Amino acid sequence: MGGLGGRTRAGAPARRRGSTRDGLRPRTAENGHDPLDVDVITQSDHVVVAVAGELDITTCASLTQVTDVLALCDRALILKLDPSSVSFIDSSGLHTLLHLRRDIGNEGGTLELCGVTGQALRLLDITGTRPLFTVRRAA
Repeated sequence: MGGLGGRTRAGAPARRRGSTRDGLRPRTAENGHDPLDVDVITQSDHVVVAVAGELDITTCASLTQVTDVLALCDRALILKLDPSSVSFIDSSGLHTLLHLRRDIGNEGGTLELCGVTGQALRLLDITGTRPLFTVRRAA
């Protein structure tokens, strides 16, 4: 799969921690919160993007940078987004997820939300957007 790795020598899935388009780790957000931590794990038939921190107006670009690169690498992408370590999602974060769903779908791929819990699940329910996503228990 493109430039994102594949497998390590030991046969374990390749993993990129804190990846961004330019290969640099996102900086601390201007509001002093920790940046969003984005891990990419490539498997033979899908990619898992594990996200930790807060997905809000100050951190959405970090997720978008990583997922934009993934979309360029594989047209028939199955992307499993794991927000189980996300403590907060605001409307900007929801907007980012909706755009990611649309963009991957337009390219013939699939987005699955895996391990959605707590506030993120309530946000999807309150906004009526949960049925728009494939929601699974774990990646």
